[in-house]
Amino acid sequence: MLAALVAGERDPKVLAQLARQRLRAKLVLLEAAFHGHFSDHHAFLLATMLERIDHTSAAIATVEAKIDEQIAPFQAAVDRLDEITGSAGPPRKC
Repeated sequence: MLAALVAGERDPKVLAQLARQRLRAKLVLLEAAFHGHFSDHHAFLLATMLERIDHTSAAIATVEAKIDEQIAPFQAAVDRLDEITGSAGPPRKC
């Protein structure tokens, strides 16, 4: 929906139809939420924010890959530690 707004779509019905999963149950409310003033300036700001999110997500993936690389020689120990009840262990990928 956000990408469609950035691309210029402004029709509330069209935007609401882009909803997935649980939001599909709230199409009427979602359509009502899309009524209002959303200018090209808003689209520019939204695009900038989405770019920041994409950049940050890529940076996080790079750091996670580096952590995986650095921890590889100690993987057996990490696995043993992860078996301890109540141990948070290393971050798990979702």
